[in-house]
Amino acid sequence: MFAGNRGANGSVSAGGSLAFDQYERDQTLGLQYLDQRGRKRAGLYAADYPGALSTGTLDAVWRAARQIADTARRRDSLMKLDQLYGPRTRLYAGRLENRSSQMKLSDAFGRERLRLVVDSAGSARIEFLNDAGKVVRTITSVP
Repeated sequence: MFAGNRGANGSVSAGGSLAFDQYERDQTLGLQYLDQRGRKRAGLYAADYPGALSTGTLDAVWRAARQIADTARRRDSLMKLDQLYGPRTRLYAGRLENRSSQMKLSDAFGRERLRLVVDSAGSARIEFLNDAGKVVRTITSVP
């Protein structure tokens, strides 16, 4: 898929992706490009879907949860569904909006655990993260 346009002020918004679905599930592998007014990201991702429910069954459960009238109950239900059944990015490799190149590896719960980074100035580092997402160790490139 691809979409794009140039606004009246000349700013560009564009995006494109090539994605592959898992059997009876949604996108599990993809190439993606986004440009939001000059903030560009492009990369490869791989995702996991926990649980054994098909996308069709999950869609029905999500639609029912979105119909809950009580705002707090609806928010809680949607958050629980996302934690239980939402896609979990396991790998992302590409260029981020801050002009760095990164490879991010995540655990089975979608928590980022390892990050390889080359920032926009060319400095490289490896970051190890705990299950709360806090960097607990960094190895930097030698000057």
